[in-house]
Amino acid sequence: DSTIRTKELSKELGIKLWKGTDQGRRRPGPHSVQSVGAVSAVYRAKIEKIEGPGRVQVFYVDYGNRESVPASRLGTLPGDYSLQAFPAQAHEYAFAFIQVPDDEEARSEAVDCLVRDVQNSQCLLNVEYRGNTCEHVTLLLPESREDVGLGLMREGMVIVEKRKEKRFTKLVADYQKAQDGAKASRVR
Repeated sequence: DSTIRTKELSKELGIKLWKGTDQGRRRPGPHSVQSVGAVSAVYRAKIEKIEGPGRVQVFYVDYGNRESVPASRLGTLPGDYSLQAFPAQAHEYAFAFIQVPDDEEARSEAVDCLVRDVQNSQCLLNVEYRGNTCEHVTLLLPESREDVGLGLMREGMVIVEKRKEKRFTKLVADYQKAQDGAKASRVR
């Protein structure tokens, strides 16, 4: 089970001699991050952005969360714990065919609606296309086979992202119809 292996990996990294004090120049890429607190653990992370002197934004490759941490908490990831030896367990996806509004309040409402729809349930994920930074997917509820993105569209939470590929014509038309319906009934 990959969850058990991920936890074992974190423990093993914490037990090994970890040198987080090397203040060398940090570059984006795989590193280990030592946690601070009662339980000392080490997690695999990628530096996404250098925020300033002594501070970096990291993406935890096995858990999927992001955090801004002091560079002093970073260490070099040993080769036997590399992403090639044990692939990242978290994968970043974006919804296909939808755009979230720029307004922070509307964005927050859309996220709340999404969480309400899928929280504590397994969903079916279909990769529709690959973007520059991540794969774009449709998400279906397993029992009803309802498209979660289409549901958000019907509720007026998101807007259609136009795609010109011929293979997406029907899907984009369905999304456009849902958006038009939400606008006509003034859902949002």
